Amino acid sequence: MPSHASSSSSSNDAYELRPISPKEEDQNLQNDIKDDDDDDEPFLPSRPLDRKLVAFMALLYSLSFLDRSNIGNARIAGLATEMHLSDTQYSWLLWAFYITYIAFEWMTLLYRVVPPHIYIALCIASWGIIASVQATASSFGFLLVLRALLGVSEAAFGPGVPFYLSFFFRREELAFRTGLFISASPLSASFAGALAWLITKVGRNGVLSPWRLLFLIEGFPSVLVAVWAWDFVPDGPGVAKWLSPRERKVAVLRLRAEKEDEEDDEDMEEKHAYGAPRESRLKLHDVLLTLKDPKCYLTAFMFFASNVAFASMPVFLPTILRDMGHTTLIAQALSAPPYLFAFVVVLVTAYLSDRHQSRAFYIIVHALLAASGYASTLPPL
Repeated sequence: MPSHASSSSSSNDAYELRPISPKEEDQNLQNDIKDDDDDDEPFLPSRPLDRKLVAFMALLYSLSFLDRSNIGNARIAGLATEMHLSDTQYSWLLWAFYITYIAFEWMTLLYRVVPPHIYIALCIASWGIIASVQATASSFGFLLVLRALLGVSEAAFGPGVPFYLSFFFRREELAFRTGLFISASPLSASFAGALAWLITKVGRNGVLSPWRLLFLIEGFPSVLVAVWAWDFVPDGPGVAKWLSPRERKVAVLRLRAEKEDEEDDEDMEEKHAYGAPRESRLKLHDVLLTLKDPKCYLTAFMFFASNVAFASMPVFLPTILRDMGHTTLIAQALSAPPYLFAFVVVLVTAYLSDRHQSRAFYIIVHALLAASGYASTLPPL
């Protein structure tokens, strides 16, 4: 018996439990991530981030795109007739938005200065209020000012979202997530066409003109969502309330693992700290390096060319369809299907691009398809 007790005591000593320090726990998590870093890992936070954060950013972008492009539907719903707008004046309403949108895109730098949950909520509230006030416009000049202000508020949000998502995802994961976010624009355009059809049909005999009702119904929801965004949007993965404590730690460590030298690790810790407030600052040196990089100008030109082709469609397609002989209601309805197809194409392209880690091939293919589509509308020589 004594020998048995002694043996048992030795066995317990050999397997004695001891507390693990936070540093050791982080190292164990790092090893787990390196050994099995895939989407099947049960505690990796990619899926909850996709379901909640990326989906919410897509919702915000869809509201943004809806409020900027619904003027095309409003035009044939009575806006041009009631306000006696000429074609030139209508073009100025479009230009006013994009002039300020381009001029104020520098405001995306404020993601580094203002906590994102505050900054994003203020952007949403501002464009929601401005978009709703369009319903009260009684003159071309007033509507022109509102369109210019709408461009400022939306420029502060949309272009900076891919940068914001980099707070949560690795570089090789960003293309698909950005694709999910961008896909909200064609989805929103298709929804806008169907909604415009419904509003025009219901509002024809109402107190408000259909175009005023359209601006109000499509603009005011953004104001309500802004209140939600203030509480829901996290400043970084380490402070995301809807992630579990383990998921928050893993999210931070996965991003930190991308950085190899000590300086980058310090930047990552500042950017993704578990719960400490992020130091809000803008590094002028980084801004200058970006301005000196020719790749930035190349991608900016590509984005400009893409938007010239795509962004003009929602504001002119309803008019084109009406001028082809369709009624206003049918034109509103027919403007939806092309964007629903585009939504699917964006998602498939983003997925394949990430899967093959190739961007140029897909850019070239889609650029050629877009050019062919526009070329087919030209009259024969």
